[in-house]
Amino acid sequence: MLPLFVAAKDNLIVNGKFLPGLTAYPAAWRFYNVRTTGYLESCKKGGPENGNFLRINGEFRVNQKNITLISGETYHLSAWIRCKQQTSGKSGIFFTGYAKPVLPFPENQMQWRFVERVWKFKNGANGRKVPVNIAVNGAGGQLDIAELKLVPITPGAKIASGNMYESSRPALIPCFPLGYVSLKNPVVEFSLEGRLPGNGRAAFCRLKLEKAKKEYRVKFTDRHIKTVLRGVKAGKDHLLLTVSDAAGKVLFTEKYPVFVRDIPSLPAGAHKLNNFTTELPLIKLEHAGSQGQIINPREGWLYLHFRGSDDFSLTLDGKKVLDSKMLRHETFLRLEPGKYTVSATKGSGVLTARLITETFLFPVQHSAISNEIITPDFLKEHHLSALTTINCGGDPVFFRSQGRQYLTNFSVVDLRKGKMTEDIMLDRLNKATDVFTGDKFDGTTLDELDYAFATHTFEKFSTVIRRFTNPEKKLLYTYTCGPVNASYREFFSSAVNASGSRGKILHECYERMKPGEQAMQHHLEQMTANMVHYKAEMPRLFGNVAMIFDLSSELPQRSLAHYPDQDFKYHLDMLVHRAATDPALSGLGGVGFWGAHRAGGELQRWAMRLLRHYVIEGKTTMLSAEYGYKFFPGHVKNPDFAENLTHWRANSQVKADTFAGYGTKSQLRSQAFSGVGDSFAVFTRTEKNYGELRQKLTGFTPGKTYSLVYLTCDREIMEKNTFIPREYKIGFRLEGAKIIRNTLFADVRFAKGKRITSGKRACVNQRFVVFVANQREIELTFDNKDAKPGEKTALNYIAVRPYYTGK
Repeated sequence: MLPLFVAAKDNLIVNGKFLPGLTAYPAAWRFYNVRTTGYLESCKKGGPENGNFLRINGEFRVNQKNITLISGETYHLSAWIRCKQQTSGKSGIFFTGYAKPVLPFPENQMQWRFVERVWKFKNGANGRKVPVNIAVNGAGGQLDIAELKLVPITPGAKIASGNMYESSRPALIPCFPLGYVSLKNPVVEFSLEGRLPGNGRAAFCRLKLEKAKKEYRVKFTDRHIKTVLRGVKAGKDHLLLTVSDAAGKVLFTEKYPVFVRDIPSLPAGAHKLNNFTTELPLIKLEHAGSQGQIINPREGWLYLHFRGSDDFSLTLDGKKVLDSKMLRHETFLRLEPGKYTVSATKGSGVLTARLITETFLFPVQHSAISNEIITPDFLKEHHLSALTTINCGGDPVFFRSQGRQYLTNFSVVDLRKGKMTEDIMLDRLNKATDVFTGDKFDGTTLDELDYAFATHTFEKFSTVIRRFTNPEKKLLYTYTCGPVNASYREFFSSAVNASGSRGKILHECYERMKPGEQAMQHHLEQMTANMVHYKAEMPRLFGNVAMIFDLSSELPQRSLAHYPDQDFKYHLDMLVHRAATDPALSGLGGVGFWGAHRAGGELQRWAMRLLRHYVIEGKTTMLSAEYGYKFFPGHVKNPDFAENLTHWRANSQVKADTFAGYGTKSQLRSQAFSGVGDSFAVFTRTEKNYGELRQKLTGFTPGKTYSLVYLTCDREIMEKNTFIPREYKIGFRLEGAKIIRNTLFADVRFAKGKRITSGKRACVNQRFVVFVANQREIELTFDNKDAKPGEKTALNYIAVRPYYTGK
């Protein structure tokens, strides 16, 4: 827990000094670094009076949520700043509902300067919970900021305003898994959030175990209580907490289900391979009847692999778990903590046992664009080699028969309604009997809490998930883009403690590609800092947090593969490698991917190979190094025509052109930086002439497999709000290569008379080619000789990359 609480009368900003937490980044602040090129630096000296300050380089923003401001009341906003090359009027301190910064930054301010503003908050109903954003927009530049303060001025503001801690409703938040209290060390701890009734000051808390009839009295320390349940026995119980003031007046009370368990320690000889994987001592089963012991110190997944006799069979505590008929002579098991006996009922050999994090995929199905169908054989060879948990798609019966978890998906909120009460949310859950009962699913993911709703939806969810009766104890996993600061502790704890403390938070790390490898490295540092905020707030629950990355990579549908000169496979490798090896992320509870329905067979094979490499095998070296993959493959120069026709040889029928929004709106390069994909080459066909464009591609290894992707559309359709699917006749030739696959996809999503409302969109074709290089240099030629006279066809996103076959 971060000891940063300050009274609202002093400053509504928590950690306005930007002091670092467990990482080099300021505690209690959230970073918006998905669509930005910038990055943060936390500087320990050099600020006013040589103190700490925050430096923002390039386009970036940081955020702190859940500050309660009172409409019509007056506040004093101030900070020390120093900046250069800012875009005047676009950078500053923003609040929700204000199009312009409340406190703008000047274009250049080379020396430290104190800036301030006294202003009246006007933004809807009283008690509005709003975020404060420090934003550097436009061209970027550099901003140094220190001593940020937001101080209530008028009496109404002083009484009712609150910082992100005070703005939460009163609650005692369990900072540990209620269902897994260790008998050997039964420590329980709670965080007091929000304001107690009447603003009473908590003095002590009485804890009572109802079944065991034991009581404990604990003093508050910085709104935090922690104690050992001495003399407790293993088993289920209820813990009643009562908060009182110094005079003994009860201010708050709550009851929590707890389960005290005999949880063993990690066995001697166990070896941590990376953040995801710990290898237990090898078990030698020398003959039928041989036995060994597996010690599992936590609730979670175990990987078993047997090497030895061709015909074998193993049991775990008498239940058959592995035999010679199973794929790769391996299996995955989800186990409660404890000691287990493994026996060889047939055969002999060596058993490898590893504690692994959960591996996750949403969903199992093939992309609409991909020409590769995800067949049962594909699943067995690739998906079942790496996955413990499947979230939608495919056949639940098949996956569960293979010992995998299968979760359906459920939207907690109704996105069609602008207001969701706790009762409405609870009613939705109670009516979803097909999700929470029966044996079709192991559980469900709970979705759509972050989107289209205010921050306080998390608080409602926290109450609803505790009120919800989960009769068959199905798994409840919660998708979220946050939280990453203390204002969401209640949500964090509630989501994890759902379904007997087996709940997981699936943190959506849908990281966009950056324009260069250095920018990506800065981004990885901040991604780590975001995740470490979870660990800082509640370290004992960090094992229930999973990082979920986005596989979306097939244009023209939602894709994060924004740059044709980069290899998205390397991008994904950087993300998973960081999660696997950064010491700050030790203890992470899961890793996986969303967006498989927007990824072709190649990317799905690669994603499963990444999970196999880092989780099942426990490797720490980048998988890309084994295949020679690079951030920039380097085969094509100027593949998106950002430099007009530089590096290309073109005849008179080919010209460079641009159209604002083509890359993001028509090609759906999702949340790409402004201007990405808006440049292209235009081929004009006349009665006598056609366009031709050439480049000599370099850097190939003869005999290796590569892919070519390029996008085309009708240039004139860009100007119209229409969508007419058809093939756009730009052909290609690869001299010095053997083509083994050649497919065309024409987007039809907005056809059949559907109105397009979100800007002008053009129908886009994707040409996808797989080829084997016969030589180190290959001549690539495009032409439109098969087009009709008068047609003008746009070409861009020419991507040539190594192709992962799965071998």
